[in-house]
Amino acid sequence: MPALKKADKARKICAKQGRGVLESRHEAIKRDLRNDLAMHVAQSENLREEIRLVTEDRDNISDEIARKSSQIVNLQREIELVSDRLGQKQKASVLIDEKVSGLRTENSQLKVQLKTVESELLELKKRQTAIIRANIQAFDTVQRKKMEQSERKLAELVAISPTGGSSLKDYCKGNKRDTTNVRCQKALECLKRSVGEENLNDFLVDLIHYISKSPEYNFHLVLSEMDSFFATVKWKLSDGFLKEFKAFLTEKLGFDVFVSRQKIDQLKKENSATENYNFTAKTILKKVGSREVEVETVHIEAKDLKALISRRLRQQYEGGTLTLKPGEPIVCGVGGDKGGSTTKLVVVFGNLINPNNPLGILLIGSYEGNDDYMSLKTNFGPLFHALNDLKNITYQENGVEVTRNVLQFPVGDCKFLSAILGHPGQSSSTPCFLCKLSWVNRGQNAATLGTFDSGAIGDSWHPDDLKTPLLHTSPDCICPPPLHILLGVIQDYVVNWCYAICNITDFGEPLPESLKEQRKSLKNLMDQEEFYSTRYLSSKHSLEIVDKMLAVLERTISTGKESKESPSSCNSAYCFVSNATKKDAIPKCDMVRCSQCNQFFHGLCIGVITEEDSENAQRNPGKCMECRKGRKVPILERKKLTEKAHHDISKRLNSDEEVLEDIVEEREKLENTVDKLSGPTRKKLEHVLRSIKCDSRAFFQQLTGNQARKILRPENIAKIHEVFPTNASDNLELMRDVMMDLADLMSTANNEYKTDGQLDEIETLVRRIERNLKKAQPFATVTPKLHLLSAHLVPFLRLHRTWGHISEQGVEGFHPLINSLNIRFASVHNSILKAELTEKHLSNSNFLHDLGSSWFKRS
Repeated sequence: MPALKKADKARKICAKQGRGVLESRHEAIKRDLRNDLAMHVAQSENLREEIRLVTEDRDNISDEIARKSSQIVNLQREIELVSDRLGQKQKASVLIDEKVSGLRTENSQLKVQLKTVESELLELKKRQTAIIRANIQAFDTVQRKKMEQSERKLAELVAISPTGGSSLKDYCKGNKRDTTNVRCQKALECLKRSVGEENLNDFLVDLIHYISKSPEYNFHLVLSEMDSFFATVKWKLSDGFLKEFKAFLTEKLGFDVFVSRQKIDQLKKENSATENYNFTAKTILKKVGSREVEVETVHIEAKDLKALISRRLRQQYEGGTLTLKPGEPIVCGVGGDKGGSTTKLVVVFGNLINPNNPLGILLIGSYEGNDDYMSLKTNFGPLFHALNDLKNITYQENGVEVTRNVLQFPVGDCKFLSAILGHPGQSSSTPCFLCKLSWVNRGQNAATLGTFDSGAIGDSWHPDDLKTPLLHTSPDCICPPPLHILLGVIQDYVVNWCYAICNITDFGEPLPESLKEQRKSLKNLMDQEEFYSTRYLSSKHSLEIVDKMLAVLERTISTGKESKESPSSCNSAYCFVSNATKKDAIPKCDMVRCSQCNQFFHGLCIGVITEEDSENAQRNPGKCMECRKGRKVPILERKKLTEKAHHDISKRLNSDEEVLEDIVEEREKLENTVDKLSGPTRKKLEHVLRSIKCDSRAFFQQLTGNQARKILRPENIAKIHEVFPTNASDNLELMRDVMMDLADLMSTANNEYKTDGQLDEIETLVRRIERNLKKAQPFATVTPKLHLLSAHLVPFLRLHRTWGHISEQGVEGFHPLINSLNIRFASVHNSILKAELTEKHLSNSNFLHDLGSSWFKRS
């Protein structure tokens, strides 16, 4: 029954649609009839106009008769009035009689004329009516024939339409899959009848490509130039991968979703700032595993700091990410830190919604070495001089130059801030870089929470007490580093305290301090293993290519047969590609233009073998083998050159393999040591930490921000508290309160500008944390980070109302970005080229960040 109802409903819909079509046709015919009728009505109006004129003549004659009749009456009255007086004047009377007779005769003639005009008018109306009736009959016959033809054509169109005459609702994206499939199938059947079944597939391909290229539709098969550039930078796609992936897409899909690699590379060059940097190579001895390896490093330094900052500000303004009010200064954070073995100097732009995004941080300097005072002064002296001279900056807003003052905030960990301020560091007797408070923070005489006031503020530093500062800044602009302070306090007074309680419960002794250094060394070994593994695999791939080239050369020499035809228009005297067989499996390679003869060659045919060779060929096209030798190179000499390349790559491969074996052995040994568990309470604690994604084996130097937040969640604090027996410590409840207060304090280290009420709450939290720590851990050492939290955080907040808008968090996040690029370009042995490629990628990332793309977030 439901099926019959659906069928009946479909017939009604079809009938309704058919009636609608017929009614539309009838309406068209009626419009044509009305148009013809209007034409005949116009003719009738003309006839009526003629009748009206005749009628007017008749009326005029009637008026004349009436006037004459009036005259007769008047004359009769005159006759009656003067008849008595003119009785004697017979002559006059006769004349008057004659005049009256004449008028009567004239009146009779006018009446005759009026009857004649009325008869003519009646005849004219009869003729006009006959003409109109005949025209209407003829028009009705023609239109009836047209209507019959239209109805026959309409029936034919309904029969071949996709819906068969039925009425369909407007298409909705949320339709069911079956409904969508039916609609698509009907549309395809209609197209099949239109273009022919044998041509349908070709037509569909052309149709889809037409829709993709048309600006009227949102459907596209190919990414735009900027979108292709976005994807390449976002996911760090190499040129080699892009070439293979484009070929794969073309083979499998029949089209390529990316624009050409040349256009992508052109956008990379346009949005790169490598020309504003100096790259200087230096050779140093670096310990890799247990070996001393000679490596080449690169010192990076910005040439024109103002030009770089001005360029970024212009990009940020054009992208709408720059938030500035009239008269506001440009806020710049001058940050630095050592990540791995490299120290970086950066600029963090503060007039952004999210200034700490690593993708928006501007690298202005980098070198291999420590971030102590002398190293920073030696390597970044000119940069600090330029920063000290940076009082204002000029950039463009809508093509108009605007000049604003610059306000600089030092950003970094305690070591970096001490170094740029000329402070002796946290190991000195005055470990605070903001005041001269003196205490010992290590050894037997270390100040403890129970005996030392960590919230006390010492005298201000006098310039004569410090070394010449590298960065000239006001003490009021030096922010206690929120990330390092909180993580340091949580690590030293929460996590280490938990480990100490575990060890006291299980063994009665604290956790050795060397564990941190072991974990840090393990992380460095893992990074080195990944780096040398990438180098090794790249060299191994290059060596396989050279082996195939030698096999092709040896077969040509042994057989004496050499192919003269070269595919892809390679002009080499000996082409490896044309002489290779399918069994040789010579890989596809790009065509390279000779800088001297200007002819094209396969990369392999002129010695472009490794990825580094390919990068150099793209940047600085060299000469072909014939132009380098000045003559045609014999095949035996070409074999010797290939064997030399084989020897060089083999030597590099063996060296990398030996280093990699040493690193793997050292890493496995240290990993087994670091991952060894202790007593049952420690195992329970580590089980809880793993359950909340805070495995202690992931701690290298200190906690990460995400791990600290997870530990300080109320439910996780309860889990950690349940690990310990109730008699493990008398301070379990106090430490629970400390962890809860640290969780609240950590939530305040954000971009928000605080109100007076919020500042009062933060001060209450700090004082309560300080008081409870003194009770719970009276013998714990006072660290510089705890002093900065207790003494200097609240005064800074009272002045600036925020302590997380510009912080060292972005600088810390900058290190993984550099490390990923270091691995990405590990196969590039030329250190200068590698540094340039890294800076080029950073510039591209800065550009995309400044555009404010919502999807371009940190990976």
